[in-house]
Amino acid sequence: ALVDAVVDADAQVMLLPRPRRFGKTLNLSMLRCFLEKTTEDRRALFEGLAVASSERARPHFQRYPVIFLTFKDVKPASWEHCLQGIARVLAGLYGEHRYLLTEGSLSAEEADLFTAILGRRADFSVCSEALRLLSKLLAEHHGERVVILLDEYDSPIHAGYTKGYYDDV
Repeated sequence: ALVDAVVDADAQVMLLPRPRRFGKTLNLSMLRCFLEKTTEDRRALFEGLAVASSERARPHFQRYPVIFLTFKDVKPASWEHCLQGIARVLAGLYGEHRYLLTEGSLSAEEADLFTAILGRRADFSVCSEALRLLSKLLAEHHGERVVILLDEYDSPIHAGYTKGYYDDV
């Protein structure tokens, strides 16, 4: 099962390339539902499946903070609009973890960076560090490693190639 393969892998990064229409997004969504720490009880989603009885997977069920992002809609005609699209994705992601502003123990500087990204006021240098910052804040808050699931990472790259800003992207 995919979950067993992921939790057994001795890797910090895994790339799961598949041709179009081969269920990459579905598999990433399933991994999110299985691994993501949440108050929602998701056992029913996996009832009757092999992963529900997997001794290797069970300790990882709903254990980790998860960052799930997709760049599927970031296909703009210019580098400037590409950056705006990425900033929009990051703002949505930070919105999902907004609770860190009130429940976390963010420093004043971290809170300022968080709200700048959330409000789409962050400059390029801040956006380029946004995933690192969010994963750090989540790890500190939850006391667990963070799982980052990235879907359609190549959409902005492909747009840059076809629309003339490949070197920038």
